[in-house]
Amino acid sequence: MATNEVNQELEQLKSDVATLREDMATLIDTLKQAGTEEGREVYDRVQTRARQAGANVRRSTSEAYGVVGREVEERPLTSILAAFGTGFVVGMLLDRRGH
Repeated sequence: MATNEVNQELEQLKSDVATLREDMATLIDTLKQAGTEEGREVYDRVQTRARQAGANVRRSTSEAYGVVGREVEERPLTSILAAFGTGFVVGMLLDRRGH
């Protein structure tokens, strides 16, 4: 009878291990799905923030362009001299870097 009891316990152990494997597979699938869903949520949040940042940059650039345009219209000579002076200074700096 001892051999019969050992065989029954061995069969029960095999059954328990099979159940454990199934439970682990289910757990892994659940974690994958949760990770995928969380990843989608993070992606959506980042995408929304990127769109907002892009819109802010476009608005700021448009405003800056308008300010510069008005400044050039109001003071064309000063604007030309400022552009020339800036170009001259940058040219001198770049020329020195080459030597």
